[in-house]
Amino acid sequence: MAFALEFGYSNGPLLILLVFCVNNISCAIFMMIKTATAKEDIQLTSFDFRRNTYSVSQRWQVKDNVRLA
Repeated sequence: MAFALEFGYSNGPLLILLVFCVNNISCAIFMMIKTATAKEDIQLTSFDFRRNTYSVSQRWQVKDNVRLA
């Protein structure tokens, strides 16, 4: 978007299309990360010391990431 604004390619339809694409791509990436983090949270919720190798700091970090998302 900075390139379009800097070099004068910021006519209406092109800029709207560019903003639309960037917005959709960022939303898709956010949903992929959220889904992956939610799967980790489910695994951490059913934590069993005998079969899981997560440390306390890893469990806390994943729970904090899910809470912030």
